[in-house]
Amino acid sequence: MYPSLSMILKNCFFLLFILSCLLISTQAFSNESTHFSPTDSLQKSLSNQATAIDSLDKLGESLMAKGDLNESLKAYKEAQKLAAKVNDLNKVYLFRNRAIETLWRDYQLDEAFNRISVLLKEIDSVALSDRIKGISWANLATIHLFKGNNDSSKHAFRRAIEFFEQMDEPDFTSLSGAYNNLGALYYQLSDWDLAYKYFSKSLEVDKKVYGEYHEYVTSGLMNMGVILEVQGLIRQAMEHYLAALESLEKSGNEKPAALYMNLLSNMGGSYRRMGQLYKALRYSEQALNYSIKTYGPDHPHSAYYYYTMGVSFQSLQQLDSSEYYYEKAMRHKTALEQYDVSAYIDLLGRYPEILSSRGRLEEGIKVIDEQLALDSDNPYFTNLLFSHKGYTYFISEEYEKAKAVFEELFQQYDPSSQSGVLLTRIYLNYAETLNSLGEYEDALNYIQLCLQENMIDWTSQHP
Repeated sequence: MYPSLSMILKNCFFLLFILSCLLISTQAFSNESTHFSPTDSLQKSLSNQATAIDSLDKLGESLMAKGDLNESLKAYKEAQKLAAKVNDLNKVYLFRNRAIETLWRDYQLDEAFNRISVLLKEIDSVALSDRIKGISWANLATIHLFKGNNDSSKHAFRRAIEFFEQMDEPDFTSLSGAYNNLGALYYQLSDWDLAYKYFSKSLEVDKKVYGEYHEYVTSGLMNMGVILEVQGLIRQAMEHYLAALESLEKSGNEKPAALYMNLLSNMGGSYRRMGQLYKALRYSEQALNYSIKTYGPDHPHSAYYYYTMGVSFQSLQQLDSSEYYYEKAMRHKTALEQYDVSAYIDLLGRYPEILSSRGRLEEGIKVIDEQLALDSDNPYFTNLLFSHKGYTYFISEEYEKAKAVFEELFQQYDPSSQSGVLLTRIYLNYAETLNSLGEYEDALNYIQLCLQENMIDWTSQHP
């Protein structure tokens, strides 16, 4: 397969850019004897090198945003060399940080961790700005976050924030980013109050810098809406989503595709939970159409929105349309799994339910069995698939088969090690199955297990 034209141009542009930097530098020295005094020549050379450094920085940033991490790394290494030549230590350490960022973005976490550890050992003995120290600690925090070292990540984010907050001239972009990422960490830890606090701090900074109508403000409002939604505060969440949409539409800039589609999807999900099913369908459809227009029908984003359209139609009991979109999602299941594995596993429950409710039980069971045969090393998803399979038999009134599936699950895996919502689903589905078979005492025992874990109340708040 030949490289695309855009990739060839990108690589060539990088090489041409480096050559132009070298030409600028050598041209300055060649003109020294005829046009400039030695001092003028030195100032001209330094000026050209500063321009080259800034240009390389912007090039690296642009390449990173496009996902071209190897070329981005090359740009930052060249920028670091030029910064070293002019003895700009802050720039040298900035570009070392940028290079480390390309590594963790490429999931080379061990190498990124080793490099940032060496860098952090050096910074106390070097006269660096608080901004560079803050960026270094934020880099470490993100690497710890990706490695699952949550306590270390929290500590590093707080250190980064300390440096950013004590700057004489604040770096608002970095400060907002640190607040936001610490909020994301607390979200991951289900600490909703602290997640909301730091998302709110990030939003406050962004509003101060960009005003009310900007994509960063949209992102902050959406994040805060998500925190409210997971706590069951759907109407308050929707108020934040609507404000986020207004901010994006009034910004006057082109809508960032991923942000816009995520917002539309969140709004669709919230309207569905509020029972406003046609509004939910409308926003899901907008997200899908925008994804197809932006990325094409086979992109992972589009696969995800086929799935959400299926969910919307299923909620409306429009099973023909629901099956149509679930089938489209299944045809792109690899892309969907890469984009959102939780949505993919949920699809493997919903699609068989639709099939079995339409008299195609064995078809539905086959979908689940094919995934179980892949021997996933993730016990959560394996338990969830067994739960899907048991429930699919249950809604088809194949109660003995449903019971056998749940018993196989209990023999092979330990569902009690899973999260409250999954454990509730497994126990309650099994209790319903036992109840349908007339095994009332055993059914009651499993319901009591849910009550002991205080999970039914939790589920009622998070349907």
